[in-house]
Amino acid sequence: MAYYDLDNDRIVSTANFIGGSSSFVNYGVEPAEISWQLGTALTIVR
Repeated sequence: MAYYDLDNDRIVSTANFIGGSSSFVNYGVEPAEISWQLGTALTIVR
């Protein structure tokens, strides 16, 4: 099977420490637009 991601959005989160520091942004990894799933099967009949 082949999959294609139409949105292709990465996860973004904004955070800050309790001590009152300025906020900062973390960006997640960039997702793949196309992914593949390949499988095999083996059947043994006696």
